[in-house]
Amino acid sequence: RSRTLTVRIFSRRPLDQIEHLHVDGDSHTSVALAQVIFHRRFSRTLKISPLHDPGALADRTDLEAALLIGDKVVTAEPDDLLFPYQMDLGEAWRDLVGLPFVFATWLAPAEADLGDLPHILSEVRKDNFSRIETLAGQWAKEHRWPREAALSYLRDLLVFDLGPPQLAAMRLFWKECAELGLIDGLKKVEILGSGV
Repeated sequence: RSRTLTVRIFSRRPLDQIEHLHVDGDSHTSVALAQVIFHRRFSRTLKISPLHDPGALADRTDLEAALLIGDKVVTAEPDDLLFPYQMDLGEAWRDLVGLPFVFATWLAPAEADLGDLPHILSEVRKDNFSRIETLAGQWAKEHRWPREAALSYLRDLLVFDLGPPQLAAMRLFWKECAELGLIDGLKKVEILGSGV
């Protein structure tokens, strides 16, 4: 899976012409991902500025492109007529490198004593997935999403397992970020107990 639905760029100009990207500050990872994608795909270094009121995009005629993250992409999606050029960052990453993008995962230092935490988290994940329709209904109501969109998002778009492809994607993303000076250096990462 690659499409995220909730991490998207909306632009008034063709994507390969974007120079200035206003960013919703809800995810530093997504901002870095946009920079990596534009560098790789268009050989562009974007000027990045904070977006202070994502709900008022239509009023910002000075704004050429914006990165929106989270619920607001679904509940207050900008008008296609004003922002006809769009990019889902998860989809763009998959198209570029052939790997899924990992937007979030649990990480701990190798020397950390996690006790039963990995088992507990795994059981909670399994339990929650078995009740995904109920949870989607509750979540949709709390976040003002259409119920079917919430169910599709949780069931069809999100991936709750971490395996070798996701690990390879994380390593590649960190390498790309380091090469662009977005992070200081690379850290070793492996899946607990797998040797991968």
